[in-house]
Amino acid sequence: MGTDPTSTKPDLLVLLPTDRDRDKLGGRDLDYELHWFEDEDFDYPQPGPEFDMVEYTERASDYVETEDIDGVLFSHDVANLVGGVLIDRHDLPGPSLEPIFLADHKYYSRKHQPNVPWFDYIDLETGEWGEYDIQFPAYLKPPFLTMTLLQYRVNNREEYEEAMSVVERELPKYTGPFKDFFGAYVDTEKYPLATEDIMMVEEPLEDWTQHCVEGWVDPNGEIQIWAISDHNYYEGEELAIDNYSTPSTLPTEAQEKLIDIATDAINQHGFQQSFWNVEIFRLPERHVITEVNGRTASVWEPLYQGAFDTSVYEGIMHLAGDRPDRTAAVEPDWQPTPDYETMGTQFHVVTFGEGPAEEYVDFEFAESVTDTDIELFVEPGDEIEQTRTSGFWVARFHLFGDDYPAMLDRADEIRSGILKKPEKSPEPDRLT
Repeated sequence: MGTDPTSTKPDLLVLLPTDRDRDKLGGRDLDYELHWFEDEDFDYPQPGPEFDMVEYTERASDYVETEDIDGVLFSHDVANLVGGVLIDRHDLPGPSLEPIFLADHKYYSRKHQPNVPWFDYIDLETGEWGEYDIQFPAYLKPPFLTMTLLQYRVNNREEYEEAMSVVERELPKYTGPFKDFFGAYVDTEKYPLATEDIMMVEEPLEDWTQHCVEGWVDPNGEIQIWAISDHNYYEGEELAIDNYSTPSTLPTEAQEKLIDIATDAINQHGFQQSFWNVEIFRLPERHVITEVNGRTASVWEPLYQGAFDTSVYEGIMHLAGDRPDRTAAVEPDWQPTPDYETMGTQFHVVTFGEGPAEEYVDFEFAESVTDTDIELFVEPGDEIEQTRTSGFWVARFHLFGDDYPAMLDRADEIRSGILKKPEKSPEPDRLT
C-alpha cells in the first residue's frame, strides 16, 4: 500500500484540505497514511480566480499513480469534483464524477430530483430565462457555489435588478475554475449549461420547516442513514439561520418520509460508495428538496461528536479506504424518533450591516467566552459586505445538552455580547 513497502496502511489522498480537515484528522492515530494535497491558490469555501482546478486535478492524478494511492478523501464541493475524476481514472473506491457533478450543479441536480419546485436558469449574457417568462416572487442562486453566497429572494422587478447587478459584479470572481473544470471533464454535449454563465431561479416557498438527511451508500449500493438534523431559522423572508440542531425532533413518521425522499434523490443521482446529504423543505401539503450534496456535511462534525460521540470524518475516511464495515461501526446510535439524550446545536451570529468588522463585532468578548469555542469569520480590519439575502455570518459556535430552550437562552446571551450593533441583526421571536 503506497510506495513504502513496509507499510500496511492504506494511503489516502486528502484533496484541497481545509483547516477543519487537519483539525479533525491530523492529530489522530489513524490506521491510514494521509497525504495532504494542497494548492496555494485555493481559497475555501469558494475558490479564487487564481486557482487552476484542471492543473490541480492533473497534478493530483499524477500523484495517485506515482505514490500508489488507495483512495481519495474530500470534505467539500470543490474537492469532491476533483475526487470524481480521480476515482474514474484510477478505479478508486468512491462515486463517479457524473453524480457528483449532478449534485454540485444545482440546475442539473433539479433535473434528477423528485419533489422539485418550479425552476429555470437565467442566461447572464442575454438576461433571458431559459423556459419561463420572468415572474415574481422568485429565488435566485448560483448553480455551483456554497454557503448561500449570492442567493436572493426577490419580490419585484426592482429587487430583481438590484440583486442581478450584484451577481453580475461578483459571480465572475468564482466561476472561472468551475467552468474550466467542467469543460475539461464533463460531457458538455449532455450537459451544455455546464460551461455557460447562468444563474438558477426557482420558486420561493412559504410556511415550511427545513431538515437535512445525511447518509452514505455502501459498496453494494445499499443506502445507509447517518442522522437527520433540523434547520432553525429566524422569522422573515431573509432566511437568516438561527441554528442547526441534531438529532431532529420531528415525529417518527415525518422523519421516515424524509428518508424516503432522500433515498429516491440519491438513487436518481446514481451515487456509489459515497457520503451524501439531502436538504428538504417540509410544507403543509408537500415536500420539496432544497438541494442534494455529494459529500458529507463536514461542518457538522462537532454536532455529531457532541450529540452521538462519533465522527463523520472517521466514516468518510473508512469509506474512502474501502472499509465500509468500519464506517458502519462508527454510525451514530440513532433512530428516527423525536427522543434524544443529548442535542447538538450550531448557532450563527448574523448581521445585515456593512462596514468595518470592528464596528459590528466585540472581538474581546468573543475571546472571553469559555463554555464554547467561538469561530470567527472576520477579524479586525476586515470589511463586512452583504452578498446574500440571509445576512453576513460573523461567527458560529456550538452548545450541547438535553434542554434546548436553555441552549437558546445561552446562545442569545453570547450573541448579544458579540454584536455591537444588534439592531442590524435578526431578532428571534423568543426575544420580541
